[in-house]
Amino acid sequence: MKIHISLISILLVLLLQGCTGSAELSETKQADTNSFHSYTSLLTTDYLRSHLEVIAHDSLRGRNTGTVEEQKAARYIIEQYEEMGVAPKGTGQNSYKQPFMLNAERVDSLVFHTYKTEESGDSLYKKSVISRDNPGDYIRLFGGAEPHSGEIVFGGFGINDARRGVQHLDAEMMQNHWVLIFSEYPTVVDGDTLINPEITNNSRIGAILGQYGAGGVLVVSDDPPTDFDEAADLNASLLGQPENMRLQYLDDSQGQRGFPKSYTEINPRLAAEILG
Repeated sequence: MKIHISLISILLVLLLQGCTGSAELSETKQADTNSFHSYTSLLTTDYLRSHLEVIAHDSLRGRNTGTVEEQKAARYIIEQYEEMGVAPKGTGQNSYKQPFMLNAERVDSLVFHTYKTEESGDSLYKKSVISRDNPGDYIRLFGGAEPHSGEIVFGGFGINDARRGVQHLDAEMMQNHWVLIFSEYPTVVDGDTLINPEITNNSRIGAILGQYGAGGVLVVSDDPPTDFDEAADLNASLLGQPENMRLQYLDDSQGQRGFPKSYTEINPRLAAEILG
């Protein structure tokens, strides 16, 4: 089977004085730090925790740049400054904020075409369009900045561990294709080491995409399909948020769109159909 993906877009001040060839000695007035020390008694564990629990609360969902949750966190901090009587030093009159411009991409929808290969040719097996209100059969976990088409090949656990007789990766078979693997893999079971525990998920995904040249990874979870449905709903709701943000005045990427290869979770029902 083949799959084709289309992505539709979307204070610290340091003063340095140079020295000349001649020897000179200058004396500067010692800063009065007593006023700073008077505040140290306020910085207690309970005081810091009371604010950090607000800023780090799950309801703010990480305070990602450009989100409503980030704006809520900013308003909270501004309110604290106002209560403390801290003078505004932002851009504009009586403002605590200093705006700056970012460049970013926004993905409005993802389209996955799954084709069935037969002797008579390829035929469309399933089309999955993922939009904000429409979850599909795939969840993009990482990357996927460029469209990719390739045959789906089965990679088992996605690991080569020659010492333990595990050989699931083949560069010739996987080159530029989608590699379907299981999300979980056995390391130590009942005291018996089946796969080297030092092989992490990041290292095996890195090997598949890098060393073995796969175009993308499809991971199938052994959790109940209903868990996938919930995750797919959440994933769809997050579409449309800005991605790959960078400072505009430093950005010379000329349209660079992040990591091109895709690490994607597949609906276990569809994976079962593909694997037969």
